[in-house]
Order: sequence, then C-alpha cells, then structure tokens
Amino acid sequence: MMGFSKSRSDVTQWPNNRDAQASLNQFFDEIDPNGHYIPTLNGGGLDFTGADLSCLELAGAELSSARLVGVRMRGTSLYSAWILQADLQRVDLSGADLRKALITHCNAQHSVLTGATLSDTDFTASDLRGADVHGTKLDDAFLHGTDLRGADLRESSWGSIPRNAVLTNARLGGAKVAAMTGDVSDIVDVGIDSPMPLGGSELQQWFADNGAPDVRVAVQPDNGA
Repeated sequence: MMGFSKSRSDVTQWPNNRDAQASLNQFFDEIDPNGHYIPTLNGGGLDFTGADLSCLELAGAELSSARLVGVRMRGTSLYSAWILQADLQRVDLSGADLRKALITHCNAQHSVLTGATLSDTDFTASDLRGADVHGTKLDDAFLHGTDLRGADLRESSWGSIPRNAVLTNARLGGAKVAAMTGDVSDIVDVGIDSPMPLGGSELQQWFADNGAPDVRVAVQPDNGA
C-alpha cells in the first residue's frame, strides 16, 4: 500500500454530493495516523460526480451502485474494491490498481483504463463499449459476457494460457485490436449489430484481418470426436 495518498488534503477535487463528501470525510477520520490501518470507503449508492480522487489509497472500497460518471481516479488504488452495478461512464481509471476488483454488471462505456493493473479483475457482464484499454495488460482478467464493442484494445496484452484473460461470450465487434497480443481460448462474438460467434481458425483469421496476427487462438475441441 506504499505510494498512495491517505489524507483528505490529497483530494484533488471533492464530489459535489454532500453524502459522498461525508463518506470520504469519515474514511479519512478512521485512517490510522501511522498508516498501519486503512478503513473501507463506504460509498455504495452514492454520487461522486465532479470528484478527482486520483492517487488515493482506496483498497477494498465499497462502491456498488455508485455514480462515478466522469470521475478521475488516475493512479488510484482500488485493490479488491467492490464496484458492482455502478455507473462508470467516462470514468478515468488510467494507471489505477484494480487487481482483484469486482467491476461486474457496470455501465463503463467510454471509460479509460490505459495502464491500469487488471490482474484478476472481474468485468463480468459489464458494458465497456468505446472504452480505452490500449496498451494495457489483461492477464487473468475476467471478461465473461463483457461488451467491448468499439473499444480501443490496440497493443493490449491478453496473457498466455493458463493466465490469459477469460473472454467467454465477450463481444468484440468493431473493437480496435491492431497489435493486440496474447492467447484467446474462448469463442468470441465479433458481430456488431447481430451475433457472430467465432472460434478456432475463423477467430484467428479475424484477428489477423484486423491487424492482430500475433494473437494466438486456441483450437476448440471437436465434441464429435
């Protein structure tokens, strides 16, 4: 937990909502002055619009159903945070520590995740359409049913089997995947307006046709054998 800010004086910009301000003040009040104990930010269901919480230590934060539209959290520690069903449209999480965070069933359209640490991050059933994930490592990330249509995935790395990102039922139609690397071991929907699930050599060709020849697609087992 070294390197992250732990003081209210380090808040670049406070949220507009008074309840969200109060939750942050309570959080800072409970921090051990010696830095040995970091409490949980209880921001579930609150509106953090207008805030810049960059570089803060918010590991384990409870932000489920919170409104974080346009909030800046650049370089923030959200390790093991609970961010279920939150509104994350246009949130800036570039360089954030999101390891083991649960970011499921969220609206994260046009969010910025460049340079974020996403090992074991769970994006199950979240909407990341138009998100900026370029140049980011997604080793061990969970993207079950995640909608990545139109997202910028250029130069991103998806890890190597068995530590590659899980893309079961993910949607990649219209995504920018040029220079993307790593292993893909799931069938992926590359349709834009209607489903177009591809796997094996067909998916390998799709990546190659879209500028990502170095993506390695695992051969799907022949269930009829």
